[in-house]
Amino acid sequence: MTYGDWKAENNDSVLDGQKLPVVNGYIVTSATNGDKDVEPNTTEKYVQVTGDSSNIVEKVVYTPIGKWIPEIPQGVEPVDPNPTDDKDPKDPVDYPNNPTDPTKPGDPTDETIPYVPGYTPQDPSGNPLTPKDPTDPTKGYNPPPVPANPKQDTNIPYVKDKETVDQKGSVKFIVTGTNEEKHNEPLTGKEGKKFGYDPTEKIKEYEQQGYTVTNRDSYDKEDTFDNIPDNSQDFVFVLTPRIEPVTPNGEKPVPNTPVDPNKPDGPKWPDTVKDLVLTKEVTRTISYIDNKGQEVAKTFSTTVTFEREAKVNLVDGKITYGDWKAKNSDSTLEGQTLPVVAGHQATTAIHNSTVVHPESTQEDVVVDENATNITEVVIYTPNTAPAEKASQLAIIKYVDETGTLVKEIKNSVDTVVGKEDEPIKYTTDAKKQELIDKGYEIVKDGFTIPGGRVFDGVEDVVGKDPSQTFEVVVRPKFSTITPKPEDPTNPLPNPNEPTTPIEPGQPIDPKQPNGPKWPAGVTEKDLVKQVTRMIKYVYEEDGREADATRTETVTFTREATVNHVTGEIVYGEWKVSHEVDSDKNKDGKWNEEASKLIKGYVADKAVVEEETPTENTADKTVVVTYKKLGSWIPKLPDGETPKDPIPYPNDPNGDPTIPGTPENSEEPIPYVPGYTPEDPEGNPLKPVDPENPSKGYIPPKLPMNPSENIEIPYRPNSEEEKPNMPKPDKPAPEKPKPDMPKPDRPTPEKPKSDMPKPNKPTSENPSPNKPASQNLPHTGEQGQDTMFYGATVFGLGMMIAALRKRLEEETE
Repeated sequence: MTYGDWKAENNDSVLDGQKLPVVNGYIVTSATNGDKDVEPNTTEKYVQVTGDSSNIVEKVVYTPIGKWIPEIPQGVEPVDPNPTDDKDPKDPVDYPNNPTDPTKPGDPTDETIPYVPGYTPQDPSGNPLTPKDPTDPTKGYNPPPVPANPKQDTNIPYVKDKETVDQKGSVKFIVTGTNEEKHNEPLTGKEGKKFGYDPTEKIKEYEQQGYTVTNRDSYDKEDTFDNIPDNSQDFVFVLTPRIEPVTPNGEKPVPNTPVDPNKPDGPKWPDTVKDLVLTKEVTRTISYIDNKGQEVAKTFSTTVTFEREAKVNLVDGKITYGDWKAKNSDSTLEGQTLPVVAGHQATTAIHNSTVVHPESTQEDVVVDENATNITEVVIYTPNTAPAEKASQLAIIKYVDETGTLVKEIKNSVDTVVGKEDEPIKYTTDAKKQELIDKGYEIVKDGFTIPGGRVFDGVEDVVGKDPSQTFEVVVRPKFSTITPKPEDPTNPLPNPNEPTTPIEPGQPIDPKQPNGPKWPAGVTEKDLVKQVTRMIKYVYEEDGREADATRTETVTFTREATVNHVTGEIVYGEWKVSHEVDSDKNKDGKWNEEASKLIKGYVADKAVVEEETPTENTADKTVVVTYKKLGSWIPKLPDGETPKDPIPYPNDPNGDPTIPGTPENSEEPIPYVPGYTPEDPEGNPLKPVDPENPSKGYIPPKLPMNPSENIEIPYRPNSEEEKPNMPKPDKPAPEKPKPDMPKPDRPTPEKPKSDMPKPNKPTSENPSPNKPASQNLPHTGEQGQDTMFYGATVFGLGMMIAALRKRLEEETE
């Protein structure tokens, strides 16, 4: 028979390949074509065949893909990253499949390694895994990369987080150039935690008080506590009093109004600006009179004005002045040509209180800011006067106790002209009242006498004071204010004046409304300082009050002596007030305060030390924080009724900063029959009563951090560890002697009824690295019974062997 050529049906001689399918949990690792190894992806390609081609059998091998295996620490529970699914977060996590290539694993970031409180997962190289959400690690972690061999599992160990240390610091507001602390904000927190304190409001407060605030140490509330032991992270904001210039040509500031009108919430001008003196004048007055005191020519007057700038401290109100300068650089008081008076001639002149030639009034006088006003009088007498007594002069000067002319009134020298034996028509009353209104008190009136004074006949000499020169001596009046802060409604009662200052600008003596006024700087805030220390006791976990806040205040007072004329204040030294404070603070100290012992907690300070504040000490807040003591947590075996945690004891000697010892525990670690509790190192705990373990066990030693709990695991006892275990009554069989057995001795029957069935589980499982239970595997037989039956069988075997040997010898 002859065949034609093979032809493909429908001319289709191609065997199609198939795309490798993705199988969840598996990865393609190899492939064969017949008995040859091929690349797996060759099965996806088509093959051209002929009629003579053999069948093609290809096999693709899928191997289970590896897993990430979280090694969850014993006794802790992970947080389920996907609580809506049915997976246990403790289970291994499969490497993901590649959705398009079954020969490769997928993207690891699609999977999640669970979060375990107090622990951090690591990759095989010991690097911590990165959280899915850096702000919330409870959402889990990104797995490490899939290993080069994707069939290989990756263990994920969990490393216990290092115990964070309580750190401290402070934010201080200190006045520049001094050690005065205006505020001290304590900072406390764990290492790595943000400081948190926002100083914005405090900065605003001090700026309103007139300070410029500088963040010297670049404090930022977002910065974190370091991990350096016993290192206090202290930051300083420097408070610099703001100094504002005031010029004589500018607008005069008004007390208690904003320095910058565009910033109504900014600092305000202090009360002292009402007393600003930026200009002063020196005046020369020349008057022309006849020998009867009548004006014969118009009075001439000229003035020099001096100016200066001032710098105002917005905090304390102190004013610093610059140098005086003559306005327009003109410091000359011009003289005036003697006027011509018909029928009269200038014969005498007075310069302040001194007799001078009339021509001297025509000369210019250069003055400075310290010059007093110049009062000159030129006296004219008739050319053809009838024979009469000569004109006489009387001078009345108003001076202080040093003889210096007072400057607070316009004319401190008065001149009176008359004839010998005529009465001097003059009174000092008006000038004295003016001086009293300026704040002076009269020391001596050298002019006024009963009956009045008359002119003498002494001829006056040029260059000297007239023979009749009288002085009214005055001195500034002073008031010393001694505060008595025990009366909060009237802190500054009557000093040695019959008045009490209420506000600056009020009359010192209400009976003299036009008299001197109280200057700024004599209110309670100027003369009384109270420095307070507040001790707060709080629980760390929620900030609740742990004990009543203790507040101690030391009061300082000082006297102020006010010059009624100038308004200048001289302060006395600050002294501790022994009248206002409580008995325990009258010595000017903040006393030592012991922290109370609170059951179940330890304080971070046993005592707040005694301190002696000064008037410059800032108010202080001390926080004593109570941390909750940890507990021993018995992890009882399954089936046992759970026991409550046993709190660590407090120190029996009353120290609130340390816990007690295990021996001080009010409750022992509970006893569980058949089990022994262990400490964290795996050591068995000691019974309270070695003769009776049912009384419980002494807890293990406390951790370094007394707020940390200790879990107490229980391990099952081995048979030899069971207390009071009864010894077996059945003796061990003796080793049989060879000549004892007889050939016809029957073999002992195997016990029946009391033998446990094979594979029945034993009552206890041995712990690793501990002596194994004496139960035999799969049988439950006790070891000594087994030894008995084994020895019996061994003896029978020996007996049979001995009989066989004897028979063989007899046969020979």
